[in-house]
Amino acid sequence: MKVTLSRSLPLALVAIAFTLTTGAVGNCTAVGPEGPLLSNGSGSLFGTAPCGGNGGGTVYELTPATGGSWTFDLLFSFPGLSSGTPAGPLTSDANGDLFGTTLFGGSSSSQWGTVFELSPTAAEK
Repeated sequence: MKVTLSRSLPLALVAIAFTLTTGAVGNCTAVGPEGPLLSNGSGSLFGTAPCGGNGGGTVYELTPATGGSWTFDLLFSFPGLSSGTPAGPLTSDANGDLFGTTLFGGSSSSQWGTVFELSPTAAEK
């Protein structure tokens, strides 16, 4: 099916919502965010970064704060390249669990990637 736009809509960058930065002593928390962000319907945004944490990448949450700013929370840090590097978008289920994929890692000798699930603790649900 061919779709033709009758009018182009000009887009403009309104603001940089949040800038990912390095942590103490140059340790990066989340570098090079990839893929689309996932919204939980309450205003929080979830994403992945292939570099950061313990060397294998991270899953993070941005929560809206007062005055239009955002609060960054590191949800999970992959232990290293052997556990995989997050790649692609996140998705969630009705329980608030997050699912995603990694580019590397796994239990087989080839380690071509994994599908992971992150579940909030009972206190967070």
